[in-house]
Amino acid sequence: MKTILKILENTYQSVVSYHNSHSAERVSFLTGSLVKGKDRQMILVSGEPIFLAEDCYETTTRSYLRLYPDVAAPLMQHFVEGFDPVLINIHHHPFSESGTGFSAVDDEDDIRMDKVLRSIRDEMGLPFINVSMVLDQNSFDARITDTSSTQVFTSIDQVQCIGSDRFHIRYPNSVQPQQLLTDEISCRQNFIDPPIQHWLKHAHIGICGAGGTGSITAEALLRYNCGHITIVDDDVVETSNLNRLQGVGYQDVGQHKVKALRRHLKRLSPKTHLTTVHSAIHEQKAFDALMQCDVVFSTVDNAYARAALNQLSVQGMIPLFDVGVEVALEPTNFLYRVFNVLPGASACMMCSQFEMVDMNQVNRASLSAELEAEYRARGYITGVEQAKAASVYGLNLMAVGAMMTDFLNYLCGFRDMTVLRYSNFQERRLETTEQQDYPANKPAADCPVCSSYLGRGYDLPTPYLNKTEHQQKSVQQLFLENSNIFS
Repeated sequence: MKTILKILENTYQSVVSYHNSHSAERVSFLTGSLVKGKDRQMILVSGEPIFLAEDCYETTTRSYLRLYPDVAAPLMQHFVEGFDPVLINIHHHPFSESGTGFSAVDDEDDIRMDKVLRSIRDEMGLPFINVSMVLDQNSFDARITDTSSTQVFTSIDQVQCIGSDRFHIRYPNSVQPQQLLTDEISCRQNFIDPPIQHWLKHAHIGICGAGGTGSITAEALLRYNCGHITIVDDDVVETSNLNRLQGVGYQDVGQHKVKALRRHLKRLSPKTHLTTVHSAIHEQKAFDALMQCDVVFSTVDNAYARAALNQLSVQGMIPLFDVGVEVALEPTNFLYRVFNVLPGASACMMCSQFEMVDMNQVNRASLSAELEAEYRARGYITGVEQAKAASVYGLNLMAVGAMMTDFLNYLCGFRDMTVLRYSNFQERRLETTEQQDYPANKPAADCPVCSSYLGRGYDLPTPYLNKTEHQQKSVQQLFLENSNIFS
């Protein structure tokens, strides 16, 4: 099983700086949650590292350290009794410049600690993932220790560091990937560094929404040479869709959109791994499928789905790229906007100053049809039902093109990230808000999503799932009901 560790870039850099600032060996700790899938598991680290004061060390040299017993014991007790199932202990080899690995002494220490902590957590009926990292001046190695398994040591395959400017992909020394040979399909993309091309080839990318923008996004990812694409949508192809669905024709009318799109993509690239889920985002199987992804694209057309994807992004520490298009009438106008959520590193849709989600629409969508009719009769809901929106293929192309450029920039770091793109045809406006010009684009301390759900994986209930079971409650009520879990 592939293991990916997700962490904020600022947190990773603070750990590296702490260790490299000392000439003698030091130790630090992180905790995290776990998201486990069929063939991969993600360790999510969203908290602050624990750095020990100098008087905590009984002995420390360039190759050895020992904590005072009255420091080590309460530290381990704090974890054993804690909420997080993952403990990460980090030390460094100051004598090494690059290519460091775990020593025989490290093996003994990790095995001894794992036996003690695992036995206690097992007695308490709690899961335990024991991760170790060793750093040197320019590289690192990372692994899981599990003395209950026949394979005691298992390498971490990849570390994904979420920054506000770039998505940093780092590989432990023990699993450094071989350089990907450029094939004919991607030879015109040689401006992308080989490590990024390698990552794209083995990445798992999710798309929610297989309509006009979603079908174009899927084909764009295919042409970026992405190795695994998961597409989620609960709709079927209608004749009125054919003016904008990429690769779909009259023969597909009446079929699931995801099935028709999969057939088109397989014709283009038979070797690409394609997973399709005919489901709405509020259903568990859709949420589970997207939680396994490295990056998710939001190509939906309603506030409820957009809010649910925002929640998934923050909860799973998954960068989210969202696109929205609109054809306005009287006068005719073409509008689009692109927004990205970099969980823990940027504001989410709920705390962004750009008001990306209309919570009135979200709460209305969480009502049952019967309750909505009752509220409408009482006058709590006014206005006419929304008609089928106008749509045009060219607008979708422009919007997705802008979004895919932002995605590539986040991987490669060509320049500072764009927070928001907005285009208004009638007003002849094409605006961008850059990260460097908008320092306030940070998670808000009072945001109900960022402040409570960042990196929690499945540890907390997701307010948007199984809406049929909670159809008489608003999403805001569900947030309030679950807020006391941290008190």
